[in-house]
Amino acid sequence: MAADDISLAEFHFEGPTSAASFGIHFQETTAHDASVTGTKVLAESLDATLTAAIRGVLSDDWSFASITVRLKSATDEAIARHDVSTGIGLRTGPSLPANMAWLVKQSQSLFTPKHNGRVYIPGIAEGDTLIGVLTNAFATGAAATLAAALGDPIPQVSAGSGIWESGIINRLVLDAAPPAKDWDGAFSPIATTNPWTIISSQRRRATRVVGAKQ
Repeated sequence: MAADDISLAEFHFEGPTSAASFGIHFQETTAHDASVTGTKVLAESLDATLTAAIRGVLSDDWSFASITVRLKSATDEAIARHDVSTGIGLRTGPSLPANMAWLVKQSQSLFTPKHNGRVYIPGIAEGDTLIGVLTNAFATGAAATLAAALGDPIPQVSAGSGIWESGIINRLVLDAAPPAKDWDGAFSPIATTNPWTIISSQRRRATRVVGAKQ
């Protein structure tokens, strides 16, 4: 991985009866220390930067299990897997079913609004919702904190000055000239992130995720 390279980071979760995950694309805007593997250091940096905010929205019957990072704009690095050492949620009480999630809306300015993105966050505690919506306290507190963090640049946490910027991939641009993939042209940095307060239904997988539940 080098400056301008684009990666896909996937965040994996384990619930009482099912599993879930979401992904965000990142572009390296400042080169990391070349003595370490880029996918590995990004996964470690995401853990150090985001885990507290992620745990802050999860029910305590859910676990943030691991992060995997795959380099998309080149093929010279292996997929990195980083297990989260302490990922149990910090919200008290039973969670909603895995397919009942809340979403973070992602906006960008390079393409039209129809190419904006979203991520679905599983594992929300029943006590943080009220008749199909997030409670105001949760929406303006822990949810807002995580939504903001998901749009912030990710600094390298080990020795080095690498920085990764989150963004959205325009699939029309990406696949405009098959079989080539225009990752650089398709990437648009995230301008804003906003927590959507209405609980949304999304199909979730039932297989276990990588990374052991703590």
